[in-house]
Amino acid sequence: MMRLVALLVLLCGAHGFRMQMKLGPNGQQIQSRRDALSFAAALLAFPSASVAYEKVAEPTPAWEEAEAQAAAFRKKQRELAKTFNAFFDAFTSATNEKIMQDNLQSMTKFVVQQGGLPSGITAKQVISGVRSKKADMSRAGGWETETEMAYLDLTLQMRRLSLPL
Repeated sequence: MMRLVALLVLLCGAHGFRMQMKLGPNGQQIQSRRDALSFAAALLAFPSASVAYEKVAEPTPAWEEAEAQAAAFRKKQRELAKTFNAFFDAFTSATNEKIMQDNLQSMTKFVVQQGGLPSGITAKQVISGVRSKKADMSRAGGWETETEMAYLDLTLQMRRLSLPL
């Protein structure tokens, strides 16, 4: 921290608080001792900025391992999304209150077991789908209190798991 403060003081003093400084590897304009001093101080403060990185022609084993782990994660998430979508599709196609309640409870258990929704499925999508079904059922004289409680439990668990304390 002290090094950074010293560098800022050095740069500000060397340039008289001017913000237009054109010192760099391509177009270095060192016109005075102050410019040279501030350029040297910047190089001393950030020595890693002048180090060139070697370009790797072949993927490293660590990169290949990370890619394999990422592919396995994506595959698992696709399978979890299929399972969740099966529950959700069964819920949206149900006309019986008991079946809707069971599907909402199954979705809630799934979300709790997995620690949240699968990637690719958002809480907003789930909530808007359930609200659409709720509106259809309410117009037809359905959507009992137990179904509402199961829906509220699902939304509570989704929010709790997406924003842990």
